[in-house]
Amino acid sequence: ADRGSASPVACPCCGTSYLLRRKGRSSPIRNFRTGFAKTSQLLASELFELLHAGGLDSPKAIVFSDSRQDAARSAVELEANHHRALIRDMTVRLLRERVDHSYRAGEVEGLRAALEEAIAARRWADADRLERELAAADQRGAAVARLNQIGQDPRDASYQSTQPGQPAPMAPLIASLVRLGMHPSDATVTDDEHWWTLFEKSGEQVDWALPTDPRAQGQVTAARREIVDEQEEAIYDTLFNKTYFSFEEAGLGYPTLYPDGERTIERDRMDAALRVFADAYRVIASRWVDPDEAPLWHNAGDVPTNNRVARLAARVNATAPNRAIEGMLSELRTLGHDGGLIHLFNLGVRLTQAEDPYWRCVQCDRVHLHQGHGLCTRCFAPLPGQAAGTVDELWRRNFLAHRIARAGHAATAPFRLRSEELTGQTRDGAERLRRFRG
Repeated sequence: ADRGSASPVACPCCGTSYLLRRKGRSSPIRNFRTGFAKTSQLLASELFELLHAGGLDSPKAIVFSDSRQDAARSAVELEANHHRALIRDMTVRLLRERVDHSYRAGEVEGLRAALEEAIAARRWADADRLERELAAADQRGAAVARLNQIGQDPRDASYQSTQPGQPAPMAPLIASLVRLGMHPSDATVTDDEHWWTLFEKSGEQVDWALPTDPRAQGQVTAARREIVDEQEEAIYDTLFNKTYFSFEEAGLGYPTLYPDGERTIERDRMDAALRVFADAYRVIASRWVDPDEAPLWHNAGDVPTNNRVARLAARVNATAPNRAIEGMLSELRTLGHDGGLIHLFNLGVRLTQAEDPYWRCVQCDRVHLHQGHGLCTRCFAPLPGQAAGTVDELWRRNFLAHRIARAGHAATAPFRLRSEELTGQTRDGAERLRRFRG
């Protein structure tokens, strides 16, 4: 049992164990109740969506609580929960936009024009890069979008440029959130930090702002780096969350190691392994992974025998599990994931259609959008041979998927939800009340 509580360190149903955890939760067993802040956020988001759809530009609402502590927590958590939901919403919107046929045609046309311009200007390095991107765009599966098309890859330092005449690229996800007046990665940032000075907005165009004082270049670069790192973590949490909030659990789609080329059975098996690697904290974007301290897996001997990846290999190849591990690590190296550590922005996301099938594990209830090895990626029990249904059923039952699927057809645009605590326990109650009144 968990030291100091009655909660076990392992789930008696699926076998998930937190025994070796050094920080965070020490038991997979959680309280099954809906918090006041989450309930308020869901009701507020739905209500304000209806009010925005009805034509109100700046709707307002007051939520009452008989506890000052609940009011203080809810003010923070309501806005933070909406911020996380909005990042998930914007991620799906942007990914869907990039798999849209008209967008893909425009992307290819733009790459061709840029290639011709680079050749005319004799910029051979740019021409070579654009030629590779054009070939990849032509081969890309119609249902797959690359994550580096919507997010800012921290490994590409070009976004840190603070030199005039050298515009720094702005990721669509960051620009979309800034356009709404929201911090692109931190839901708890305060107005005192003046984060908006890092951006320059002209109409619908959002760019990184150049520092007005040359001596502040280091501070501006550090602030940009913090935003980009937190944005990577937010995308990771959207895609690889282990709970009900998982992207695949909601039937929206799943991360894939293969953003280019055709889908095959072998690729589905590696994508299933990707989910196991993520559950084993092998994705660098996770807040629980320090890339400087995480052990590198160069061969099967480097993988602990009690690790989830080793347990998957034992189920895939009971007579030679090390051979299965070596095969997975070799394929990851080929795809640019050295040492068994996954780089988020090397991945793509395969989005689902309403009629696509899904499989549900009969032991731990996890949803799978492809059969992979025929095993559950959480408890490694065999998956049913027959699909449990189609993903439109998941969309109707999962409130996250339901909102996002509805956003794909409705005209309601994403919106910011600002929440303030209206009690005497604030720094400047009169000022906040004045802002609330508008």
